[in-house]
This record gives sequence, C-alpha cells and structure tokens, in this order.
Amino acid sequence: MTISVLLVIPNLQIGGAEVTVVNLANSLSRVPGVKVYLLEAYISRNPNLVQTISPEVIIASYEPGFLIRIIDSCVNFTGNWFQGKNFRKDRFFHFFQLKYIRNLLNRTKFDIVNSHLPAADFFVYQMWDFRKSEPDWKWIVSMHGSYEYYQFPHPLSKVIFKHVDGVLYLSDKNLRVLSEAEALNPGMKTMKLYNCLGDWQLRKKNERMIELPKRSENTFRYILVSRPSIEKGWEEVIHAFIMMFENNQNVELILCGESDYKVEMQKKYCSYKNIHFIGFCSDPISLMKQCDVGVLASYFESLPYSIMEYLFAGLPVIATRVGEVPDMLVNPQGLKAGQLIEISESGKPDVKKLAQCMIEYYNNRALFENHKNATSTLFERFNAEKWAADYIDFCSSLISESHG
Repeated sequence: MTISVLLVIPNLQIGGAEVTVVNLANSLSRVPGVKVYLLEAYISRNPNLVQTISPEVIIASYEPGFLIRIIDSCVNFTGNWFQGKNFRKDRFFHFFQLKYIRNLLNRTKFDIVNSHLPAADFFVYQMWDFRKSEPDWKWIVSMHGSYEYYQFPHPLSKVIFKHVDGVLYLSDKNLRVLSEAEALNPGMKTMKLYNCLGDWQLRKKNERMIELPKRSENTFRYILVSRPSIEKGWEEVIHAFIMMFENNQNVELILCGESDYKVEMQKKYCSYKNIHFIGFCSDPISLMKQCDVGVLASYFESLPYSIMEYLFAGLPVIATRVGEVPDMLVNPQGLKAGQLIEISESGKPDVKKLAQCMIEYYNNRALFENHKNATSTLFERFNAEKWAADYIDFCSSLISESHG
C-alpha cells in the first residue's frame, strides 16, 4: 500500500514535540511505499535539528523570495504604525504561504495530514475551508500534552476536534481531553502510541564526547539530564542528594542542561564539591554511560525522552510517578528498571522518598544490578521500526474506512 503523509509542525526549533516529528519522519521514510513530507507552519529552524532529517524526507515549507520579504516588512511597518498592537503581522507572507500550501495539497494528493501541537493544528484548519467541503485527506492530530493546560473545551479545541479523523496520544492523562473531544466528534478514532529515540540521538557522529572527571573505582554517580527549570525538580534532586551524601566523597551528582535557572542553581550550590553542573551537552548519552543511576523528578511529564536515554545507556532510573513514566520503568510482565517517587500534596516530588531511593541503590547493589540488567529489555518498547509500523496501521485503518 502506498501512503503519502504530510507532517505539520509549528517550527523546527529543538523541543520534545519537534524532535518527535523529526524522528517520526525519519522512521516513516524507511518504510517501503511511504512518502513523507514535512511542513513548518512558521519557519524558524535550528540547523542542528535540520541536519538530522533524512534526505528521503521532503521539506515542503513555503520560503518567500527576497521581494516578498521586503514587501511583507513594509506592510508590517505600515500596519504597526496605524494599528499598533491590533495589527496582525505577516499578512502578505501568509497570503502567499496559504496559496502555496493549497496548491501543494491539490498537486500531491496526500492521504494523511498529521499536525503536532495546537499552533500546527489550527494552521491545518486554516489550510482548508471545512465550511465548504471535507478534504480528500485524513486529518490526524498528535497530542503532546499541550491541551491539558486549558480548561476543556477551549475554543481552539472545539474547532479542531470537530473535524479531525484520528488522534494519536502519548499518555493516559490525554484521555481527559479526548473523552470530551469525542462528544464533539463521535466518529473520531484514537490510539495510544509511544514515541521513540531517533538513530541520530543514539549514535552521534563526529561529536566530541564530554569526559567527566576521573573517578575512583568506588565512586557512584547519579545524573539528571533535562531542561533546567523548577518544574523539572532540579532543586529537589539536589536537596535529596545533599540529605544523603553531603559528606560522602564517593558519590557524585551530575546535572546536565543549560538555562538561567541552571546558572542560579550553580551559584547557590557551588560549595558542594561532589555536585557538578555540566551545562548543555549535544550527546547526553555519552555522559550517561559514565554514570550509574539516572534521575528525573519532574512535576509533570508525558513520555520523557531522558528516561528512554537512561534505559538505552543501561542506567536504572529514579523518577516521579507522572504521565507514562510508571509504564516506562515496569513492563507488563513486572520487570522493573527503576524506582518511582510519589508527588506530594503540594504537587512537588517527595524529597525524603527521593533521598531514600538514592541511598537504596547505593547500599543495595543487588537491587541496583537487578534493575540495571532490566534496562535493555525495557528499552525494546521504544523501537523505531515498531513505532513506524503501528503508525502506518493506524493511517491505513482511516484510509480504508473512507474507501469502504
């Protein structure tokens, strides 16, 4: 069966959803009979992410020429002068962009249009006048947890979910939104589908591996890799580590990530010699392989990439019981590759429990080895080939319904 898929994303800056779309595009491009196009609604690109896109993926974004850019800038300047904040920018650009995309839709005859994140969902809605006719293609929305921030039904959600043919979701927490969305569109099909790591994340080429300071044979290392922020639980992890290991020179905490919050934490805890702030690392798995235990104490998550990376690197994991994290660390047969921390009534990780989990791995090496040996089995569920096959099965079911 030949399938043509258009993946739509707001932009190609580095973020969880954007990385997911690139990984999905690359995985689908390796499936025989599948043609993959990638469209940015609002062109803004991180060159490092763009370089990871397979040559088989066709980037279909509209890129205006020099003249249109100049005219658009003049229109924006004039509009701002007369209307101020009420002026909607880039009208001239969007006119030609919409014309380009509608021509692309008519010329290519896509089977599936799959939008990611609310901005892209609304962009797809604008691409087609649903008041006049239903499109020939099937519309899939992939949920990344954004709609949960709104009190459903959000006005945007009402518009979107009334017209979609299918929804792919990551976590059971998405079901709150979906249960009400299905009332707007009873014929909508849904499926839970996990993401996976891309080849480019697992096997870095020409990257200089960051070497951590040499450690003695008895040194035990914990590592936290995430965007540094309050809700990622950085300070809770630091507090738990200090609580258990303040005077233990055989234990180290590695914190990987860059932001203003990281700078703040580094200044605050610079006196602790066994806490190391690494900053940004383009190849975090190389760091993980120099450590023993992965930690993630987020206040909320869907399907965190860092846990996939910990499992791939062979690290047992200490993480909060949020989103799909429990299922990521325990398979249906009961095999465990980590320990779970409850979220307290305040909505934050339980620091005492976090500290207990840290000390338990340090003192109970049999438990540590048992969970470490399970990591490779737990990681098998994030297989790129299986992800692509399940995705195509879902698309095929939508297409066959229209032909049936």
